[in-house]
Amino acid sequence: MPVVFRIALLHFICCAAMAAAPEKIVNLPDFPVRAPTAPIVKVEVPLRLHVARYGAALVADGRYIYVVGGANTHGQSIGEIERLDLERNTSEIVARLAIPRRNHAVAISNGQLYVVGGYRGSSIRSSRVFEDSMEIVDLASGTSRFGPPLPTAKANFGCVAIGSRLYVFGGAKVRNGHIVDTNSVEVFDLNQNRWSVGMTMPTARECAATVVTGFAIVAGGTRSRRELRDVEVYIPTENIWRILPPLHRATSTTSATLADHYLLLFGETDLIAYDLKTKRSEPYALDYQAARGSTAIAHNGRIYVVGGQTSGELNLDDFQVTSPTVDLGPNPSPAEDYEQFIDARQRLNLAATRVQPPPGTELAERNFSIGDTALATTIGSLDFSGTKDYGALDAVQVFAIRRAASTPPR
Repeated sequence: MPVVFRIALLHFICCAAMAAAPEKIVNLPDFPVRAPTAPIVKVEVPLRLHVARYGAALVADGRYIYVVGGANTHGQSIGEIERLDLERNTSEIVARLAIPRRNHAVAISNGQLYVVGGYRGSSIRSSRVFEDSMEIVDLASGTSRFGPPLPTAKANFGCVAIGSRLYVFGGAKVRNGHIVDTNSVEVFDLNQNRWSVGMTMPTARECAATVVTGFAIVAGGTRSRRELRDVEVYIPTENIWRILPPLHRATSTTSATLADHYLLLFGETDLIAYDLKTKRSEPYALDYQAARGSTAIAHNGRIYVVGGQTSGELNLDDFQVTSPTVDLGPNPSPAEDYEQFIDARQRLNLAATRVQPPPGTELAERNFSIGDTALATTIGSLDFSGTKDYGALDAVQVFAIRRAASTPPR
C-alpha cells in the first residue's frame, strides 16, 4: 500500500473515530452544601446608582459593593466607580477608570481594585475597542495605575478570584480580523504579579462564571450569538475541566451567582436555577425587572441585581435586592470554526486530561477578598450598532435568602 494512501486512510479512520465518539459526562462528587434552603424574597431598599449603566462589573467587600464601569444609555463606555454602602443604603462615586470600559471584570485585594479587559467606545466592530489592559485602582486615594496586560484583549468573559489567582474564562476576541468566541483561559497571580496561560475551557463561549467551594462553574452563555446549555466546572487543585449535565434549555447567562446549592443564571428575560446537588436545572420565578446587561452578585445572604438595559429611553439606576430562601446569530466565520474544532477535540480527551498545576500553588501571601461569591461580570450581545438607544438602568434590585424549608423552585 503506498505511503500516501496509508496516511490518508489513517487520517480518515481517526476523524471518523472522533466524530463517532460520544461526549463523556463526568459527574462531580456531591458539593458540601447546606440543605434545605428557602425561597428568594425581594426586599425594598432605597438605593440607586448615581450613574445609570449596563455591562458593569461588581465586587463585594465587607459592607460595600463596588460598581465599576459599564455603558450609559447611548452605549458609550463609562469609567465611574460607585461604592454602595449596604448599611446606610447610600451610593457615592469614589474613583474613575483611566480607560472607560464595559463587559469586563473586577476583583479586590488589600484595598485595591483589579479591573481587567472589556471593551471601550460605542461600537465593537473594530479590534481597537477590545481591551487587554489591567487597571489597579487604589480606593484610599482614588488613583489608578496600570498592571500587567491580559495576554489577549477580550471582553464578555467569565472571571473568578480563587485565593491569590484571578481566572479569565473564554469571551470574545479578534482573530484574523474576525470577532470570535474563544475557549482560552488566562490566569493572573497576585503574588507574582504576572499572567500565565491556563487550561482551555472545553466550550468556546461568552459567559459568566461563579465560585462554588473552590471550584469555578461556567453554565450557559453564547457562541456566535447562539445560546448554550453547556455546564462545565474547573478544578484549580487538579487544573482540569469536567463536564456536568447540561441545562434543561439554552440561556445566555448574562450574570450568575450562588444561592445555597442553587446556581442562579440570569438571562436577558428570565432566570434559571441549576441545582448543584441533582445537577438539574429549572426555570425560577423571581420578582425582578429582567434587563439585558444587568449584573448580579451574592453577598451577606442577599443577591443584588444592578443596572441593566431596556429598550426605550429609561435609565435603570436601581438595585434589585433579594433575600434568597431558596429551598429547596450569523453563521460562524472560518476563525470561529477553528475555535469550535479545538473545543470538540478537547471534549473527546476531557476525561483523561491531567496536567501539573502551575508553579506557585503554595500558600499565598496575598489573596483576593471574596464574599459569598468572588465577583460578578456581565455579558450581552455583540451588536450595539442599531440606531435606537437603549435605556441604561440605575436600578438596584435586592433579594434576601431566607432560611426555611420549602419546595424546590418552579
